Amino acid sequence: GWHIFNYDKKGNLAKWGAEQIQEWRSTRTVKRSYEHEVLARIRAWQASRRFEVEQAGALSHDQYGHPTSQLVPRYPVYAVRTHNWSPEKPCVLVTGGVHGYEKR
Repeated sequence: GWHIFNYDKKGNLAKWGAEQIQEWRSTRTVKRSYEHEVLARIRAWQASRRFEVEQAGALSHDQYGHPTSQLVPRYPVYAVRTHNWSPEKPCVLVTGGVHGYEKR
């Protein structure tokens, strides 16, 4: 499992329990969409045939960040590269995520 740590009122790093996690989540609303902001763009690249697109895995969490069954992957992760990609040439690894629960 995973653990969440945050600073308590005294400024000490403390592990959160279920109550603190639930309280924090209750103050958040979904602001962004993985489907619209990430997957739609990757599908467009794939449809253009300008890039090679390959699914490299998937994250299995629900929209609140709770782990779900590994049999139900919710967030696919992709590798995108140019058609004539060569390991001898310089390359860049770009990673990112859409949390969607940030409080603005």
